[in-house]
Amino acid sequence: MGTSIDLVAAAAAIISVSSSAPSQAVFVCLLPALISFHGFKTRKFTFAAAMLSFVSGVLLLSSGFQYFCSVLTFYVLKSALILYIWRRKLYLGGSTHPYPPVDVCRIIVKGLGPALISTCKVLLTRGHSANPICISCRIADVAFLSYVACCAGHGFSTELASVRFAKPRLITTWRSVLPGVSGGVTPLGTIASALGGGIIGIAFCAVLTLSAVREWPLTEAASNCFKFHLILGMLAGLLGSCFSSLLGALLMYSGVDPVTNKVVNHPNGASTEHITGIDLLNSTQMSFFACSLTSASFAVVAWFKFAYFPI
Repeated sequence: MGTSIDLVAAAAAIISVSSSAPSQAVFVCLLPALISFHGFKTRKFTFAAAMLSFVSGVLLLSSGFQYFCSVLTFYVLKSALILYIWRRKLYLGGSTHPYPPVDVCRIIVKGLGPALISTCKVLLTRGHSANPICISCRIADVAFLSYVACCAGHGFSTELASVRFAKPRLITTWRSVLPGVSGGVTPLGTIASALGGGIIGIAFCAVLTLSAVREWPLTEAASNCFKFHLILGMLAGLLGSCFSSLLGALLMYSGVDPVTNKVVNHPNGASTEHITGIDLLNSTQMSFFACSLTSASFAVVAWFKFAYFPI
């Protein structure tokens, strides 16, 4: 309970600093609160995760509506995909248990992480309000978009892999493995990762184009802005999926239990047949490292792009 009170107090401080008008403060507070309450009420979030998602939403909305809409698009689309897969498993006679609620660790990786990047962008902009389209600010936008696109690409490919449309292949050796083995890739999963990242890029660009605050040069055509964010999102989704598969194949344990003939993520004794990886990371930690590597990689590329080949 003490942690939850601290989170609410932090959110209140953020609102007071980021919102000068009372109406803006109400909007910045109300929309994340409604989403967090809905997630908790429908048992998609734990109570602590709902509180942290509220803080993340306040940070995103305070930074800009395009940041909030990008993360919200990822949340809505992945929830819809999970619901579709769950219903498909019910139709095929699978488990009737719903997905477990999202915990704090996953909110930190996929909610608070992008929120902190967007907050850094705001701090950079306030440092030189006369030039809001400086190189540092645009690099921060690229880092944010690539981070969220990686989350979407990895999430889409992982969820579709559970439907078992095709038998995956291990990314390190390219041999066929059972569905559920960490590091397994499929053509459908690869396409889904690029599609998920591209959707995030489209959402970011659409809101940025309609925004009253123009952060891109006026001489730049809207079509060029759309292509830039679409390609950036697709590439980030692909690269993030590759990072996730590679980290999963190397640093996440995968084996087969000979009794149940199912894939396990932890060694269950000498009888378990080891397939790949070591027991070092879990799925949440792997997602954090994959998203961070993707964001850092695109930030470095963006620095060279904007510094030496400006648009």
